[in-house]
Amino acid sequence: MALVEIKKSKFISLCFEVKSAEDVSNILETIKKENKKATHVCFAYRIVGAEFLEKAFDDGEPSGTAGKPILNVIQKQNLSNVLIVVVRYFGGIKLGAGGLLRAYSKAASEATKEFLEKYKPEENLEVVEIDLSLQKLQPLKKEDIEKRDRLLKSGSLNDPIFDFADRFRRANYIVISAPYWDLSFPSLLKVFFEHICVCGITFAYDENGVEKGLCRCKELTYITTCGGYLGNYNLGYNYIKGLCGLFGIESTTEYALEGLDVEEKEVSLENCKVIK
Repeated sequence: MALVEIKKSKFISLCFEVKSAEDVSNILETIKKENKKATHVCFAYRIVGAEFLEKAFDDGEPSGTAGKPILNVIQKQNLSNVLIVVVRYFGGIKLGAGGLLRAYSKAASEATKEFLEKYKPEENLEVVEIDLSLQKLQPLKKEDIEKRDRLLKSGSLNDPIFDFADRFRRANYIVISAPYWDLSFPSLLKVFFEHICVCGITFAYDENGVEKGLCRCKELTYITTCGGYLGNYNLGYNYIKGLCGLFGIESTTEYALEGLDVEEKEVSLENCKVIK
């Protein structure tokens, strides 16, 4: 819980982990009972699971001045399964639309600090290397996709079929390394992408059908080697950039070491072509 006081108005902000709309309703009911004299109880939440839910509520404040800035904090931090509630006790001085936006945004940000601290990664991040050639990855068949859809609908996200997608979603930094084959990358990497491209884990759609990336990672690096030269046929990296856009990964960089069958050169990042 955090307290922000602005011009005698008190903004009490709280952050909760939630898994369903029912969780949200129960928490709000309790907060309203505990704060019967509050002027406003504003909130926003994002829930990812069998379906994607995202909502903001102003509770009588001018439209867009309370719930929306709270939701913006959730979106900026890329939080999932979280509810932020800001309880306001009016101090007698009107803040105006701009003042309300800043007040609710500050209160929501303060509330997330404790939440983020709980999930803060260790100072020394664990490096996990996945050699796809050693995994039992198979292209998804119709029955696999049907099974995956059933599990998503029931909220059974701990099934092994989601392991790669969940690990990809939770990663802080991602580096993918693959050779340049047939204008792209090996088919095994494409199979891996099929396994991590899961609506409700690595991305979702809002009520308007607009995609929302759910991955924690904000920067992905792709490293490739090529016997010849990429030229205008960098199809593999272009595909990866497209997926990153879907997943909410904001920045991608490719390091391409070209001409290995044409000229002698040391394998090092210094000799790579860098492509954004």
